[in-house]
Amino acid sequence: NTASSVQVEQARRLAEMAAAQASTSKPDKWPTRKTLISSAMRESSAGPEPGAIVGKLGVQQELEKTNVLLEKIRRQMSLSTDENPVNMLKDTFGRNHNYLRISLTERCNLRCLYCMPEDGIDLAPDGSLLTNDEIVRLAGLFVEAGVDKIRLTGGEPTLRKDL
Repeated sequence: NTASSVQVEQARRLAEMAAAQASTSKPDKWPTRKTLISSAMRESSAGPEPGAIVGKLGVQQELEKTNVLLEKIRRQMSLSTDENPVNMLKDTFGRNHNYLRISLTERCNLRCLYCMPEDGIDLAPDGSLLTNDEIVRLAGLFVEAGVDKIRLTGGEPTLRKDL
């Protein structure tokens, strides 16, 4: 097969390049994975086939472990992986609600006229604000109901002392 003979030739050239560099370099100057990948891509004039570079570098098992780890991280970072959960919040038009905005405080160190009139406004007492535990519990309940985006707002959220 012509394609496999081309791949064998490319792998041979790559091995020769690595050996040549190893023989002229100090041990701390071994080719990096980035260098080997760049070399493999240059060697393949038609472009590498999927997995060809991974195979040449012998990192398939490491790549699979990395993909498993990335999938775990993606699942943990995603608040909801279910596209259409049964208990999804819906408005009166049947649209799904997937976004929650939580105001952490009304306090703000700016005095924007569209938000804060010159004579000020009465702020809710700090005791009436949600605690951090209440915010986390509230967010969890909404996530169970299909929310996958949460925005923490204020006033100015960073003025909250216990944040």
